[in-house]
Amino acid sequence: AWGDSFESYVGEVLDKAVDKQKLKIIPKSSYSIKKGVSRETPDWALIGDAVLFLECKTKRITVGAVQELNFVKLGEQLDKMVEFIVQVYKAINEYRKDLYPNLKYSDNKDKQIFPLVVTLEDWFLFGGDVLGELDSRIKKRFSQEGLSTKWLKEMPYSICSVQDLEKLTQVISSVGIRKVLGKKVFDSDKNLWAFNSFLGTVFPEEYSKVVFLFEKDFENIFPDEVREARKLRQRISQSW
Repeated sequence: AWGDSFESYVGEVLDKAVDKQKLKIIPKSSYSIKKGVSRETPDWALIGDAVLFLECKTKRITVGAVQELNFVKLGEQLDKMVEFIVQVYKAINEYRKDLYPNLKYSDNKDKQIFPLVVTLEDWFLFGGDVLGELDSRIKKRFSQEGLSTKWLKEMPYSICSVQDLEKLTQVISSVGIRKVLGKKVFDSDKNLWAFNSFLGTVFPEEYSKVVFLFEKDFENIFPDEVREARKLRQRISQSW
């Protein structure tokens, strides 16, 4: 299935970007609630100086609906994102009950938890109006599900495209989960910033060292295009 392929791709991103001596990658696994009833953990988790849960989703959003700020058009799509976010918090709730077989809350209870929804494409959910509408819908759904809205302040969620995830994980691997995502979700209005802008502004040194993770794979698939691109880059550098 397409969703499974995307989940696997995110795993490849983590594998290539993460320093395994600093961070541990935890894949999805099943766990039992009671006899005959099982559930799954989030798709991926990163464990370091904090715990990062990643839920991978291929659902797209219509750019026009965001640009127009038409909440009638946006409503159905935002409700889908609400489902994704609530799903992560429900999973975190059961993690905190120590139900996960491959990741024990009791071993990490002093670590900050960061929920992250990873999307195939950018949802363009930055700026106060759109995020405010999303937050309002999330709080309503939390109340319906019996979840504590305090969690949204204690463990604020983030939404990140997989393209930005490639950059985010490289910066995290350099300076740590807590420092990067702590600044993103807890500092002033940075939760309203797009991830790419946030990383380039707040961590310019680390961001300048970010590389394309799949260069060799790309070269194997498109050798002629890569060769021509390198020639062009060389001519440009020589002209300077």
